[in-house]
Amino acid sequence: MRKKQHANRRRGQFAVISALVIAGFTLSLVLSISQVGLNRQTLDYKPVQETILSITSDFERCLANALAAATKTYSETGNKTLSEEAGEKVIEGWINAMLATHGELGLEMRLQVKGKGPRSVSLELEWGEMQGLSQGLSSIFATLTVSAPGYGLNDLALLLTKSVQLRIPDGMSKITIEGATHLVDILFVVGEARSGVTAPIAGITLSDLTVKVDETPITQGMKLEYLGGGAYRLSFNVNESFSSVTLIVSTPGDRILVGAKLKTCLVTLLSNDTSKVGIVNEGTFMVNGTSYNPPSSLCLLPGNVVNVGFNAPEGGSFISFSTSGPLQPLVGLEENPNTFQATGYGSASITALYNSSKLNYGECYINFRSRDENGAQQDQGIITINGVNHSLPVLGYKAEYNGILELKYTPNLGYEFYYWYLTIHDGTVIVTNPSSAATNLKVCGSATVTAVYRPSRDADWQYLYLNVTGSRFTISPGIGGKEKEIQPISHGHPSESGTSSTTPSKYLNLGDISIRMYARASSKDVVLKITLGFYTPSGSLTTIFTSTFNVKKDNNYSLYSQTVQPQVNVIPPGSVLVLIFERGSTDPGGGTLHVLAGSDGFRIQLWQ
Repeated sequence: MRKKQHANRRRGQFAVISALVIAGFTLSLVLSISQVGLNRQTLDYKPVQETILSITSDFERCLANALAAATKTYSETGNKTLSEEAGEKVIEGWINAMLATHGELGLEMRLQVKGKGPRSVSLELEWGEMQGLSQGLSSIFATLTVSAPGYGLNDLALLLTKSVQLRIPDGMSKITIEGATHLVDILFVVGEARSGVTAPIAGITLSDLTVKVDETPITQGMKLEYLGGGAYRLSFNVNESFSSVTLIVSTPGDRILVGAKLKTCLVTLLSNDTSKVGIVNEGTFMVNGTSYNPPSSLCLLPGNVVNVGFNAPEGGSFISFSTSGPLQPLVGLEENPNTFQATGYGSASITALYNSSKLNYGECYINFRSRDENGAQQDQGIITINGVNHSLPVLGYKAEYNGILELKYTPNLGYEFYYWYLTIHDGTVIVTNPSSAATNLKVCGSATVTAVYRPSRDADWQYLYLNVTGSRFTISPGIGGKEKEIQPISHGHPSESGTSSTTPSKYLNLGDISIRMYARASSKDVVLKITLGFYTPSGSLTTIFTSTFNVKKDNNYSLYSQTVQPQVNVIPPGSVLVLIFERGSTDPGGGTLHVLAGSDGFRIQLWQ
C-alpha cells in the first residue's frame, strides 16, 4: 500500500512538471520560415533550387550563432544596441561566405532593413521579469532576401525567428531557513520554439549556469537535477539574506544565453520597547529554533513560512508582533511564537513589541567614514554631526546612550550621496532614513557609520544624439530623433557646430566616452576632427574631448567608433554642450562629409 501511494505521488509530481512545461512558454516566439516561396517561382535550373533550399536550412544555423553572439554581448555589457550589432555582424559574415561559395550562380543576398534605420536585425532580450513573472526571453528575427536573376528567382524573402525562454514558475521554489543558513531550492524550465511547438531543452549542466545572489556570484556548493521536460531543480546555500537571485542559462550546442530574476521577500526583524524608556532592538528572536539579535534579516519566497518567537530583554514583557510589507501571520499577532507566511516579494518586517523597565546609561562610541559604491575611494567629503562639520574619518565620537545624532553627508564635487551603511560593534544603532543624506542616528551602542557615495549622473544625459532642425543640427540628450543626413563639412564650408539644452541642476560625472557614427565622404576622403565641449553659465568654453576620424569616400555609410578619456571629470550644472565638426590638420580638402543624425546614426556615450 505504501509503495502504491509513493508511486501515485511521483505520478502527481510528473503531472505538475508536465503542466508547467506546457503552460510555461505561452510568451515564446515561434521558430519558422514563413515566406519561403520556392514553389511559387519557376527556376530554370534545378541545382539552383537545391542551393536555395540549402541556404534556407543553413540560415537557421546562422541565426542561432547570431543570437548566441548577441546574448553574449548583452550579458557582458547590458547594451541592446551593441548586442544587435554583434548579431548582425555574424549574419553579414555568413552572407559573404554564401556569396563566395555560390558565386558562379550569380546570387544576390541582403538583409532587409526595418523602417529607415540602419538596423536589419530585431533582437528581443527580456532578462528578469515579463508580465510580472520570473521569466526571460532571448529572441532574434531577421529577413533575408535571395535572388538569382539568371535563373528566374527574384527577391525570395526568408523570414526566421529563433527564441529561447527561461521560466521560474510561481510557487515551485522555496527558501528554508536552518540556523544562519538559507537553503535555496529553485525549479526552472528552459525551452525553444520549433516549427510551432515548444521543445524542451535537455542536457544543461552546472557549467552552463551563471547564478548571482544579488550581485554576488555563486560558484560552489550548487546541485542541479534534471526532472524531465526541460525542467530542472537547482539547490544551493546562502549564509545571509538577499533580495533576488539572477539565473542565466547557456543552451547546450547553440550557447544561447537567457536570464531570469527571482525576487524574495526580505524580512527585517525588529523590536520596540513601548514604555517611556523607548529602547529599540533589544531582546532575542528565535527563528526556526535559531537565535537572532535584532536588527537581523532573513528572506523568503512567496508562499514560504517561517516560525518566529521573541524573548523580551531582562525586565521586559512581550506584548504582540506587528508586520509590514508582503507578510502575514497565520495566527493572532499576540501569539508568541508565531508563524508568518510571505505573500509577495519586496521589503517586509516583523516587529516584536514589549514593555521594559530596563534603564541604561553611559557613553557610546561611533566611527564615521565614507566610501564610493565600489570601495575604491574612502573618507572623501564632509560629515556634519549636530550642525558641526567634520573632515573624514571621525573615529571614537562620544554619544550619549539612547541619544539621537543629527547627520548630514556632503560628498566631493561630482559625486552624490547613495546610502548609509552600518557596522554595529555592540548594542543597537539605527539610521532613521538610510537613503537620505540628512538623517538621524539613534544610538544605543557602538558602531561604524559609513556614508556611501557614487558619481553624480543623470541617466537622461548618458547618451547624446544629433537631431536636425532646418539647416542646423542640435545635440539632444536621452533619445534621438528621426534619421536624417547632414553635411557639416563641404566645399567652402570647413566646419559646423551645434549646441544642447542646459544641463541639469547637478554635476555630471564623466567616465570613458565612446563615439559611434555612421558616416561617408564624397569627392574625396575627409579627415574629420570632432570636438565636444561645454559653455559654463559664465560663458567660458571648456573642451571635454577631441577625436579624429579618417572617413573614406564611399557611396554607403560605414560605422566609425572610438573610445576616449575626457580632459575634465565633470560638467557643471547649467552648462550648454557644444559639438564641433571641422576638417583635421591633415585633411586634403575638397571632400564632403555625410553623417547620419537620429537614434541610429550618431551617438556619444558620456559614461559606461
